[in-house]
Amino acid sequence: MLFGLGAKPVVGIDIGSSAIKLVEAEKKRGGWVVRSFSSVTLPEDAIVDGEVVNHAAVVEAILNVVKESGTRSKLVCTSVAGSSVIIKHITIPKTAPKEIEDQVYWEAEQYIPFDMKEISLDFEVVQEDMGDGKMDILLVAAKKDFIEKRLAAVKEAGLTPHVLEIDVLALANVFWENYEMTPDNAVVLVDVGASLTKINIVSHNTTIFTRDVAVGGKNLTQEVQNKLGISFQEAEVLKIDACSTGQIPEEVMPLVTAISENIALEIRRSLDFYAASPIQLPVTAVFLCGGASRIPGLANMLTEILGLPIEYLNPFNKVACSGRQFSEEFLAAISSSAAVPLGLALRNEV
Repeated sequence: MLFGLGAKPVVGIDIGSSAIKLVEAEKKRGGWVVRSFSSVTLPEDAIVDGEVVNHAAVVEAILNVVKESGTRSKLVCTSVAGSSVIIKHITIPKTAPKEIEDQVYWEAEQYIPFDMKEISLDFEVVQEDMGDGKMDILLVAAKKDFIEKRLAAVKEAGLTPHVLEIDVLALANVFWENYEMTPDNAVVLVDVGASLTKINIVSHNTTIFTRDVAVGGKNLTQEVQNKLGISFQEAEVLKIDACSTGQIPEEVMPLVTAISENIALEIRRSLDFYAASPIQLPVTAVFLCGGASRIPGLANMLTEILGLPIEYLNPFNKVACSGRQFSEEFLAAISSSAAVPLGLALRNEV
């Protein structure tokens, strides 16, 4: 959706706060086929609130993830998230196509809390006629310096960025490719990452409401580190083991419960914000993904607080995978973290 930059994208690269993930996919007559998936861990605090802080470390990780994947493509789609990104539905008077851009820019000034000279802006017409002389526009904006830091790392790694997407929109891309919806309902997509929980309420064909919340798996790691008096790396290993096995030391259990409740309450708050929006489609389910979505007890906590069915989003529900890399065990291991990079790879419209 956001900011086309030149050539057709081929691979999706998700620059997260704890790891960089790459997916290469190809569109065939029967649908999409994933050719490769690779992931490389980032040093702590290389990315903070979605912003590149340790440029050299990010460049090195991009080089490593490309090498590991074996891809020969230099053309990429990547994405951004965090407080420097804004996504919002706005209504404008019904406008002639050639005048829409000017009208959107003028209206955007009322909604964007940044200097308009400091942002890049894009939009999509969701509904040309809402029946009252208005148009529904999905507005996307991000700070230019925030964008440039990310693109600079990609370019220094010898790659050519084409599309800069938003994480939650990439999440929607992969959901729509894998699941069917009817026009009369909405679902909540929740990506629980290391530092951010990204929330996107979608209908069958558009994003309705989005929100990024600064809470994630890293918060649990830090709580465990402080509680047990161990290093961050040791706490991270303990957390990962707990997520994969479900076995949690007794003294850590209250911390896990507190983080799960915090995430659930933020999603509840997002649903309350959505309920006050002009679009009133009923929300029927929550789809979870992200590396920290497997925190023990999180799904049960969501069910209790939200009162909605909870399902783990499967990015390979209808998307095929090709190659010996993709055993059942490997797909199970990566399914939680592959949604955003696959959603980016799906922008490769060959």
